[in-house]
Amino acid sequence: MSSSSGSEGGADDGELHALALEAAVAGVTAIRALVAGGATGDDRLAVADKGGVEDFVTNADLAAEEAITSVIRTARPDDEIIAEESGVSCGTSGVRWYVDPLDGTANLVAGRPDYAVSIAAHRQGRPVAAVVYRPADLCWLASSANGELRGNLRPTINDPDRLSAATVSLSRPHDPGRHAEAMRLREVLTPLVATERRVGSAACALLEVVTGRLDAYVSVDIPAWDTAAGHGLVELAGGTVAVTRLSSGTPVTIAAGPRLAALLAAAVGG
Repeated sequence: MSSSSGSEGGADDGELHALALEAAVAGVTAIRALVAGGATGDDRLAVADKGGVEDFVTNADLAAEEAITSVIRTARPDDEIIAEESGVSCGTSGVRWYVDPLDGTANLVAGRPDYAVSIAAHRQGRPVAAVVYRPADLCWLASSANGELRGNLRPTINDPDRLSAATVSLSRPHDPGRHAEAMRLREVLTPLVATERRVGSAACALLEVVTGRLDAYVSVDIPAWDTAAGHGLVELAGGTVAVTRLSSGTPVTIAAGPRLAALLAAAVGG
């Protein structure tokens, strides 16, 4: 992720880093207003099924997305925004935002804390700014203009030199048509690693890679709004994001320390 001060698209990187965090705080505030204890009437959490496996949308998702995109559009009306719930809003500036207003909605619905706001900005296809912010415990990490991470968590990328020492999280696509490929990935890796743990949120899993609670996150068929911010944070912390393929040709993305990423890529691609 770049830390330059280029002005393409009418903004230097510092502005985009600051705006990403401002938008994330707005999203977190909107979520907490609906999930805080004692909410009643129109302020209560409302849940709808989007049709996939554990694929929900709540009024907290929608309120957070509205809050986030409003902050971005007010500051930069010519930017493109790709958001999970509202889709693509075209732009002309060369800056593209990937917004997941609430990644891990099924966890929220189940009363678990592993859900997060995930926001990333790319300029001309190049990652510039990223933030992942957990509303449940107000833990967050974000990129900064000097190329370092800021937030209230301590970045620690683990990089074991053997698969048998690794704790790995594997994704589970919402689309039932992709489950066979996800199961193939699990069948390949689970016997090789020390522990396989499902987090239920790509953004939270990637945050755990950055903070050393997980050694790797391996995903198949995950939308960019889920992972763009987390991948950026992993790379800023000294990790690697690599793409390989299953024997079927299905692309698999690995976020881990450099040595472990290479080992996982070899195991998956072999």
